[in-house]
Amino acid sequence: MSVESAREIYRRFHLKEPDRLVELHSYIPRFVYPIGFGIQLSYRSNKWNKNDKYIDYIHHWEHETLVCVPRSEKDLRINGFVDTDKVDIGKNREEVTFLGYAIDFSISPVNITSEVSETNSGDSVEFSGERNSLSRLMSGSTLFPFNPDPIDSSDYVVSSPNGHIVYVISEDERALFAFINKKCVVTGHGIEG
Repeated sequence: MSVESAREIYRRFHLKEPDRLVELHSYIPRFVYPIGFGIQLSYRSNKWNKNDKYIDYIHHWEHETLVCVPRSEKDLRINGFVDTDKVDIGKNREEVTFLGYAIDFSISPVNITSEVSETNSGDSVEFSGERNSLSRLMSGSTLFPFNPDPIDSSDYVVSSPNGHIVYVISEDERALFAFINKKCVVTGHGIEG
């Protein structure tokens, strides 16, 4: 991967040129450890806006999305994962693309792929199955809130250059969460998958 790959995904997602390159202070490790499955990610972005107006977006994961953290944060682990479940992010992980500022995200200890239908109407995912099974998933989920103010925030949503990994990085808290989904892509429509 190269800086040019990261620039290209920025152009594709924001539909405009990046105005600068910045160095993140957070380190993205080679190996991360699962803590649950992604349900939704809310973020604030200036994508599609030439005047840099920020708008809030909610992305509901359509396909299995494993949420992982570095080893030092494994105390956040949700039931069912062990040390040997580590995930290799790969050696080309240093160039990332800014997508927006993190508002919050929800994770579940339960794999929700079987609960989500393949139909995606507009920007919301339709859930299949009984309502009480969906409420069971949501009641067992954990919400991670961040600072949604783009002026004061150092809680970033960034993407790997291939779009398969979306990271939430809190530089103030020195926290990193990797949302790993092989079907995830970052396009001119937003985060898809």
